[in-house]
Amino acid sequence: MDLLQFQYFQTTARIGHMTKAAEELHIAQPTLSKMINRLEDELGVPLFDRSGRQIKLSPYGEIFLDYVNKTFYDLDNCLKQLNSLKKSRNLNISFALNIPSLLTPLLEGFLLINKNINVKDEIGSTSTLRQKLESQDVAFCISCPPIEGKNIQCISLLKEELFIIVPKKHLLASRKSIKLAEVSNEPFISFKKNHGIRDLTEVLCKEAGFVPNIVYEGDVTNSLLTLVRIGMGIALLPGMHPWNPAPSFADSPVMLHIKDIPCYRIISLSFLKSRKFSKAETQFKNYILERFTDYQLSLEQH
Repeated sequence: MDLLQFQYFQTTARIGHMTKAAEELHIAQPTLSKMINRLEDELGVPLFDRSGRQIKLSPYGEIFLDYVNKTFYDLDNCLKQLNSLKKSRNLNISFALNIPSLLTPLLEGFLLINKNINVKDEIGSTSTLRQKLESQDVAFCISCPPIEGKNIQCISLLKEELFIIVPKKHLLASRKSIKLAEVSNEPFISFKKNHGIRDLTEVLCKEAGFVPNIVYEGDVTNSLLTLVRIGMGIALLPGMHPWNPAPSFADSPVMLHIKDIPCYRIISLSFLKSRKFSKAETQFKNYILERFTDYQLSLEQH
């Protein structure tokens, strides 16, 4: 038995006439008769009482019709729910990142032009981001360092120089550039563990021959800069930009170029190669690529 047989039976039962039912179904009358006979053979009971050209449901047919009607009703509801879920998912985006300072400017800009799209974001360590991406809990990851893998597409969005940030009255503040080892004895203000820049700070300092003495750990860039400004320590951070502006004070911290070791971070967009993007996800991906392309160009011009 299949749904086509159910449809033919349901139509014949409603009309009560084999020829007229065949006309409505756009099939030949003998074809309809054979389909009904085959259905009766499969069920082992007569579904219709035939008297001349007019036919009516048998007691068996009345019971079977109730179940056929319920089957089509349930199927219709199922299709409506599936379609509703599909539309809902097409308007949902999920992504994760380990650079909290990017969250507000990215969402603000995207949602201003896509007000009907729902966005779910998560902040976590690089390892957490990888797990969420591979388990498909999120569609995208924006991270530093990049999340790469055999089944992961990783696109570099931005290469950004890191500077040593010192208080304005620091002994090194009058310099344009320094060697990283020159601050080996300085107290460091840094992000918490598992933050991309914290990882880079430790890696770069190790390359310069020392372990940074981190006296404060935070997760808000402007808070770190404030602590540097009041003289609690120095920091290794990206240059100031519209997403992450420096506080405006007369004694604002000073940025020093690091001349002996290449110091930069790469921000990347990662997603599963096998993922089929919804329209909203495609819009989000294109927005991110355009946003970072514009910013990279502005960095290169300066």
